Amino acid sequence: MRHPGRIAIIGAGPCGLGAAYRLAELGYDDFVVYERESEAGGLAASVEDEQGFVWDYGCHVLYSRSDYFNRVMDRELDGEWIEQPRDAQVWMHGRFVPYPLQYNVHNLPADIRRDCVIGLAKAATRPAPSPEASFRDWIVNAFGEGLARHFMLPYNEKVWAHPLETMQFGWIAERVPRPDLVRVLANLLDGKDDDGWGPNARFRYPAKGGIGRIWRRVADRVGRDRFRFGRAAVRIDSRARRIDFADGSGDRYDTLVSTMPISRLVDLSDCNALKPVAARLSSSNVHVVGLGIAGELPYWLMGRKWIYFADPTLPFYRVTVLSNFAPANAPAEHWSLLAEISHSKYRPVDAASVVEDVIAGFLREGLIPAGAPIVSRFHHVAAPGYPTPTLLRDEALSTLRDALERLDIHCRGRFGAWRYEIANQDHCFLQGAELAGRLIHSEPEPTFTS
Repeated sequence: MRHPGRIAIIGAGPCGLGAAYRLAELGYDDFVVYERESEAGGLAASVEDEQGFVWDYGCHVLYSRSDYFNRVMDRELDGEWIEQPRDAQVWMHGRFVPYPLQYNVHNLPADIRRDCVIGLAKAATRPAPSPEASFRDWIVNAFGEGLARHFMLPYNEKVWAHPLETMQFGWIAERVPRPDLVRVLANLLDGKDDDGWGPNARFRYPAKGGIGRIWRRVADRVGRDRFRFGRAAVRIDSRARRIDFADGSGDRYDTLVSTMPISRLVDLSDCNALKPVAARLSSSNVHVVGLGIAGELPYWLMGRKWIYFADPTLPFYRVTVLSNFAPANAPAEHWSLLAEISHSKYRPVDAASVVEDVIAGFLREGLIPAGAPIVSRFHHVAAPGYPTPTLLRDEALSTLRDALERLDIHCRGRFGAWRYEIANQDHCFLQGAELAGRLIHSEPEPTFTS
């Protein structure tokens, strides 16, 4: 690989920070990071409001199997972590059921439990699997008709805000556990709660400053002189290798590392032949609504971390008890909830009423007591929030990636790579760090190529 020359990084979220961190670690100093916001963090940023509540831009926790990533995190927040168990619940039929639902069906009403167990048994003992052309097919084949109907289909329709028959299932990996029938039946017979599945069964979270504290610290380590905040790219000239910004400034590059949505990068560029290809990619936005509440945390939320909601009449698909992540996320004698609501052309959301709709849903389901004093309201829109793994995605990404890399434009990160299966914070940081290693020392990129 040729020398990368001057490297421009667009975006100071986990991926852009990973690239900058590794470049600095390797002693390479001909790079700059451009970020449209006023602080580092991207979708993993945090803000503190006037009432003293800390708000993350969604339910973000930290866990990773990467030794390198964990060493970086240990270094940047040494002694400032809260290690904690996941207490994730599914709210169904007026009760909490531990996550994952399929291993805790004994908590469901008898008729629902019967549907779920019979469906699971039929799915697990089917002589030959049914054809799977979409994510919807995969859900029904893996979980059976009962669990699919009662939870998996309505929940995923809310999260993705896309028809499930338009989505592929190759991205699933550890995101959605395929049930183990023996484990299901053993827990059913024993009446045993089983909530230990998954890589995030334990996680860590900053003691102060929200999840964004991590990324502010990483930016500090890289050196604030490397960053140009408040610079939103408005045009990319791939021939002249130049970026123009909304404030009228511009800069040249030899190698471009872009963490902005790959579709947006193509729209801003002179790569006109790629624009119809980029238009095949799909995504959804996420409305993040936070409520700060005075008083004592209700007993039914003690220890809870987040809760899943499949009910299509409720706007939110997940609610996080953010004050349970760290006491510093709320002032003394206060607590906080954070709801996430997906939005797309298939599932529109009224931004003007979404906060009140969330409050109404909380009251209806008894998550907050009637008359609870709400002293803070937070509303943020992550646009986009989820890169949708549609049936058209992989072919489009292959075409875009090959064409852009020939121009020394490398797209990485949650929306640069546009692959949800490698879109966690650690994945994104590693995508950036490994790309830096490739550009400088021709090292492999195991995260991006997995």
